[in-house]
Amino acid sequence: MNEKEDEECVKKGYIRIDPLYLYGISLEEQEEIKKIKPVPGQIITIYGKEEIPMELMIDDILSITNYKVKKNFEDLRKRILLISRIDEKIENKLITYYYGDKKFCSIKVKRDLLEIDFISDKTFTDPTEFSWKIRSKEFNRRMQLKNVAQIDIVLGLLEQSIER
Repeated sequence: MNEKEDEECVKKGYIRIDPLYLYGISLEEQEEIKKIKPVPGQIITIYGKEEIPMELMIDDILSITNYKVKKNFEDLRKRILLISRIDEKIENKLITYYYGDKKFCSIKVKRDLLEIDFISDKTFTDPTEFSWKIRSKEFNRRMQLKNVAQIDIVLGLLEQSIER
């Protein structure tokens, strides 16, 4: 659903029905949910009965992109998760990585690239100027991964983010 359609639905009132939200809900229960009539301005989000498996959520996020970006994400993800004490969480369609209890990067999947926000400190070095400064509540640098040859550069910069 695009922004304009979403705004229109909010005005009329609607039920957000997404296959991920309905994970673990039977077809009969889904039909009952569809009969609910929200009032204008009301949004009802239906959540499943079971926790959604991480792989299913990641597949949903990757569904907007092409094979090359999916492959780059899978390679990058595999290498990030090899680092000890790394946790992965999905928050608002972003894949966020934690080192211990601290966020160190977040990946946004776009149609033709991966946009990676991360944290740097005063000791951070980026000799190839692959990343740039951003203003954000949580992160202060951004980079884009467009091809597999850039993964080593990305990992080098993320390692500095973890070590800060």
